[in-house]
Amino acid sequence: MSLRERKEVQEVLRPFLVRWIPPFAVVWLTIVLWVCAFPPYGVAEGAYIFAVPFCYWAFWKPPLRRYLAAGFLSGFAIWFILLCWLRHVTWLGLTALSVYLAFYFVLWLGAVWWAIPRLENRGFGVRLLG
Repeated sequence: MSLRERKEVQEVLRPFLVRWIPPFAVVWLTIVLWVCAFPPYGVAEGAYIFAVPFCYWAFWKPPLRRYLAAGFLSGFAIWFILLCWLRHVTWLGLTALSVYLAFYFVLWLGAVWWAIPRLENRGFGVRLLG
């Protein structure tokens, strides 16, 4: 592959990588940390840091729709995995409850997306107290 062809490929791939790699990484890391904080895994430290990927991504000022869509996807997957024991009752109930609980996470992420850019250039005391 010549240098010119390589640069053309990089120009095509760069927007894709910048647009889609951070959301996928944030979603997967959040799912792993949050699910591992619950039994049977019992890694309680995951509960302390599960929201860090989304908070860090908010500093990059991603588009709101992509940010909230990633939040909904991760929230749905998290609750679907954690409540999988409900499948013995009903699959529809499991899915509906997972969607319902994912919206709580999305509401919280909307507040994070709104607040973090406003707190970015403030003093330590203001950032600490929010």
